[in-house]
Amino acid sequence: MAASYGECKKNFVASFGGYETDGCQEYLPDERNPGSYQCSVCGCHRNFHHKVEKVDIDAGGGGNNFVLSSDESNVGDQNNAILVEHPNARPSTRSHFTDHQKERMTRFATQLGWLMPRTPAQKQEVINFCEEIGVSRNSFRMWMSNKRNRV
Repeated sequence: MAASYGECKKNFVASFGGYETDGCQEYLPDERNPGSYQCSVCGCHRNFHHKVEKVDIDAGGGGNNFVLSSDESNVGDQNNAILVEHPNARPSTRSHFTDHQKERMTRFATQLGWLMPRTPAQKQEVINFCEEIGVSRNSFRMWMSNKRNRV
């Protein structure tokens, strides 16, 4: 996995509510201090520069190339999230429930105390309920998790 660092994303006027970068277009390590992660051009730490990684994954007879790019909204954060861009990725779909399903789920969740059961008998009861109203167990679990504090 090879990584390269592009333009600097450090916001110099964030404390004033604005957005301004220094214009540094590529991270160049400071050759005078090899252990340092400071850019010799702008003086910023390497983490402020846009990170691009190229990964070659051998799968069967051929390789699939994925480009991993650091999330630009997390500039300056210690935990730089890595996003994998898949060529044919579809956005996740939202579950839509009918009023009848919502009403039944609310009543059943109230009976459960708004917590998913842990015993096998209660788990089977949830599975039967979900099949009865036509939703998946995972959809019911996520719905209950999202609505728990609102009701």
